[in-house]
Amino acid sequence: MNITLVGPQNAGKSTLFNALASRHVTTVNYPGSTVEHSESDLRKQFNLDINLSDTPGLSSLTPSTADQQVTVDYLFSDANRADHILAVIDATQLSRHLYLVDQLLDAGFQLTLCVSMLDLLKKNGQTLDLEALADTLGVPVFATNGRTLDGIPELVDYLRELRPLPEPMQVTPPEACSEGAVQSRHAKTRAVSERCIAGTLTTDVCSNRSIDATLLHPVWGLLIFIAAMVVIFTSIFSFAAPFMDAIDAATTVVVNWTKATLPSSWMTDIFADGILAGIGSVVICLPQIIILFLFMSYLEDSGYLARGAMLIDRPLSAIGLNGRSFVPLLSGFACAIPAMMAARTIHNRRERFLTLMIIPLMSCSARLPVYSLLITFLTDNPLHQGLVLAGMYFLSILLGTVVATILARTKAYKSKRGAFQLEMPVMRNPLMTVVLRSTFSRSMNYLRKAGPIIIFVSIGLWALTHLPVQTVAPGEDAEYVSVSESYASSIGHAIEPVMKPMGVDYRGGVALMMGFAAREVFVQSMALMYRLDKPEDDDPEHDRLLVGQMRNVTWEGTDQRIFTLSTVLGMLFFFSVALQCFPTVVVAKNETGQWRFALMQLFGYTILSYVGAVLIVQTLRLCGVA
Repeated sequence: MNITLVGPQNAGKSTLFNALASRHVTTVNYPGSTVEHSESDLRKQFNLDINLSDTPGLSSLTPSTADQQVTVDYLFSDANRADHILAVIDATQLSRHLYLVDQLLDAGFQLTLCVSMLDLLKKNGQTLDLEALADTLGVPVFATNGRTLDGIPELVDYLRELRPLPEPMQVTPPEACSEGAVQSRHAKTRAVSERCIAGTLTTDVCSNRSIDATLLHPVWGLLIFIAAMVVIFTSIFSFAAPFMDAIDAATTVVVNWTKATLPSSWMTDIFADGILAGIGSVVICLPQIIILFLFMSYLEDSGYLARGAMLIDRPLSAIGLNGRSFVPLLSGFACAIPAMMAARTIHNRRERFLTLMIIPLMSCSARLPVYSLLITFLTDNPLHQGLVLAGMYFLSILLGTVVATILARTKAYKSKRGAFQLEMPVMRNPLMTVVLRSTFSRSMNYLRKAGPIIIFVSIGLWALTHLPVQTVAPGEDAEYVSVSESYASSIGHAIEPVMKPMGVDYRGGVALMMGFAAREVFVQSMALMYRLDKPEDDDPEHDRLLVGQMRNVTWEGTDQRIFTLSTVLGMLFFFSVALQCFPTVVVAKNETGQWRFALMQLFGYTILSYVGAVLIVQTLRLCGVA
């Protein structure tokens, strides 16, 4: 039996789904779209022969956005028709939420009504007569609380007795209504609400409005929001760092132990450096992802995330985005992978795709080792280094603004722009079990979707940089010999004429290629290709020694130096724009459901970064700057 959960945003629908589904959740796309919904087989939790589907929040069967249209199409599709509908509404918003219920009943759906937030209604000094509501609507009504699990046993017992109809429900999609018909329906739901709700509002409601007056204040509200985002941003950097370092160290230990234990062969190398290192590259992002989703789930369940989106909506609307884009864009300064996953909160498809498009332009933490190396080459003055680094972050924001502004005015994005509509939930203390369950589900979804592809790509990059297998003479640097004679090196020689206008030879080209596994790999690759006797990564002299080598390296067969002021400035621009991180490409594909989008990002930003770097290098040289 197939049952679908339907309800407005912030009505407690997904919380009820999580309470029924526990951890037995799968995330799938609607047919023919990139909009996701969750499904769960209740046999595993309650021994019920029921497949339960959650759906994105829906306020009306006449939707205002493309994503909501996908949900409506799904409900009325003959191939996906549910046997029964569980409609979830908020008791504190009864009149407005009954609008959707009335539409569902008129369309012919068989449904059961689940009313949430009754505890908040009681706190507001009011009560809801559930029997009167059931008699008025002519459907079963249950009081449920997915946070405390109140009412869940009664609902499960009811579902256990529910049987599918002998024939599929015959439903009729709603037609466009006139303004008068809409007002008439609203008047009908207001009358039902007035009939079933008793009591007067208490001062708690006024208190909540007072809180909103502060949180939504154009000055104080913005300062509070910025402070909250700084805490999240700092946490993603600082709290995750020890765990990421531990994972990195553990991966290194496992790889080295594997290579020392197993017989020396190319199979051992590809297992250790390809598969195991690939698994490490997936897991190392997990601490940042968990921290991001933990904060987002906490703010979302508290009701604050919606208020933050309202605050930041006006400035972002100037470049074609809305308030929901802020958190993903800010998260992009830590890592593009969790930032892209955070963009799922943007319900409008056009604005989500536009946000996903510019997230890679935000200067993520993986760029910092590259920036540190190149900026150290430019200057030894700490003040100047800080100013240049700040300039790189400002450049990323400027580039993102320019790209978003241009794309927002193209036909593909401009014609599909949707209004920013957001229902303001009540502020409340989040329930940590709900927050933790949501964090766990989202994090595991990242591992399931992105992990296998990232590992596969890691193996491919290892093969390019280590095959064909070379014979290494005693005393030679095995890693250097392997890479310098690899397929990647051959490609580097082939593309050297293309890299030369950018001021880079084939060795720099190979380092750039290896950086596609992860940007920070570029620094180690530079040390490898230019034969630096590389110290340990945590040696404070590491960058300084590599910079010394860079100052002296020349084009093969000449005394002309490769790395100059113009070359390094060009490389800084290249790394600020290029999508040189294949895991991000994989996640972009998963989040949009389109390789076309991901590859357009990859090649588009690579070409833009290359053209910009060449222009910088050649213009400076024409001006006499080496």
